[in-house]
Amino acid sequence: MTNAEDDILVRRTLQADPESFGQLCRRYYHPLVAVADSILLDRHLAEDAAQEALACACRQLPRLQRPERFGPWVAAICRNVARNMRRDRRRQRVRAEDGEPQTPAHRDD
Repeated sequence: MTNAEDDILVRRTLQADPESFGQLCRRYYHPLVAVADSILLDRHLAEDAAQEALACACRQLPRLQRPERFGPWVAAICRNVARNMRRDRRRQRVRAEDGEPQTPAHRDD
């Protein structure tokens, strides 16, 4: 797929053509999993990160100023999602090691 094809698919998506976004998702899903896996070192979490990145891209698509750059844009989103997931996972691990509850306790007031 070329940048020009990405441009066309993004513009069609913005005109309410869901199949066009589906084509973008099919094109970029596996590369995004690879990007996320290089950060998370966990294939299942990487798949979650790729899906979250595509969902975020769908919501933010109207803000994309250069539709022909969809690939690098969604890859950057995926890197950020994966880094956030890695950070959150580290925090949970530290809390578990410190014996702190991983979720706030519910109190009845």
